[in-house]
Amino acid sequence: MHKVQTEYAKAKAAYDAAFEAKNWELVDQLEDAYLEAEMALIEWTLEQVEKSGLMPKEEIEFIRDNMGPEQMEKIAELGFRLQA
Repeated sequence: MHKVQTEYAKAKAAYDAAFEAKNWELVDQLEDAYLEAEMALIEWTLEQVEKSGLMPKEEIEFIRDNMGPEQMEKIAELGFRLQA
């Protein structure tokens, strides 16, 4: 597992546990780190797709410029499953 994937998994687990426990103060404290880890995973995923040649660079740039929350979540899920 790549370092970016590991960091995302840890940040997501901590954030999800705090959210499930309804510890809103902790959720607030963890939110920035979780979002940063998610964005790092998304960027790493898009870089891997670009390097593999599975998608043209122009399409990847379009995704970067136009992705919303749903697309971000799907890309993060894909990135978490990629082989490092």
